[in-house]
Amino acid sequence: MIYNYIILFIIWGVLAYFLSWGLNKYLINNKSGILIKKSNNSATRFASQTKPIYGGITFYTVFLIFTIMYMFFLDENLYADKQTFGIGFAVTVAFFMGLADDTLSTPPLFKFVVQLTVALLLIYFNVYITIFSNIYLNYIFTIIWIIGIMNSINMLDNMDAITSVITLTILAGIFFNIGLSHDYTKLPFMFGIVVVFASILGFLRFNWSPSKIYMGDNGSQFLGALLGALSILFIWNPSTSADTGFVLKPILITLLAFIIPIVDTTTVTINRLMQGKSPFVGGRDHTTHHLSYLGFKDKNVVIVLGIISLISVSISSYIVNFVNSWNSFYSLMFGSIATFIFIILYANTKVSKTKTRKFVKTVIRKNN
Repeated sequence: MIYNYIILFIIWGVLAYFLSWGLNKYLINNKSGILIKKSNNSATRFASQTKPIYGGITFYTVFLIFTIMYMFFLDENLYADKQTFGIGFAVTVAFFMGLADDTLSTPPLFKFVVQLTVALLLIYFNVYITIFSNIYLNYIFTIIWIIGIMNSINMLDNMDAITSVITLTILAGIFFNIGLSHDYTKLPFMFGIVVVFASILGFLRFNWSPSKIYMGDNGSQFLGALLGALSILFIWNPSTSADTGFVLKPILITLLAFIIPIVDTTTVTINRLMQGKSPFVGGRDHTTHHLSYLGFKDKNVVIVLGIISLISVSISSYIVNFVNSWNSFYSLMFGSIATFIFIILYANTKVSKTKTRKFVKTVIRKNN
């Protein structure tokens, strides 16, 4: 039976890849006059904001088409599963919120309210973190997590290909978590991951530096909501067991799986607050940018952070699937790994201000 599913995964992945690739290529080269660009193109960013932002549109289109196909050919009762339907509904809301933000430059409050709505929808459909004995603490923590990760993935989308590559590593980890659980009731989630994974690969062909297309907020909000929801089911909750007695295990596992977006958001927030700036505005002070200031080309920045993420996600998946009895040694060891990655990336943001200013001026000249 497993081999039949593997063949189906491959077929669906190939079809989704070529659909994504073809759709992105058509949208880039289309002569219809339909061109969606960032509304607020005067904001401070690392690169030009005038490139089309079709990425999220292709992600969602491919996701929607294959969801309908799944119901027609594999499980006509898919919509009846509360969690599956809830995640599909939530990521749809997130996608359209991101699209509105891209085209209308909506205020931060609108963004927050919709992100809160996404979190509440997931809770309503029984997708919430279960690390506390108190249900309301679980609800609050879920809201914080969903809003936080949606913003984190959005903030990470600051350089060609970076969010695409990091998302691929996290999705791969979640896919293997489901597969190693041998729970065939979760097959719809595996097919969904395969489809989104393939659609990102099709988009990455045009998003790799120098990019021709961006994913926009419509893409990053869609991916943020999807990753947040899937991580609750297959990273947060599976790592919660009665023998732990505390919540450190699921927190460390999730931290390792999302190490790059979490470190990037934390680093930016700390540095901006120390400078008296708002952490919620665009800027050229992300961990990715500081690696560029160090001398790395954009492609190499993506490769370096992608490798770090892949290793960290692999460690996270290993713990979820093979470390059943938790103790203080594991807390120290895996906590040290996460701390080491944070220290290295954060320390790099303290590069010479002179070098940073020179690099920024060069980027601005190129973009103008």
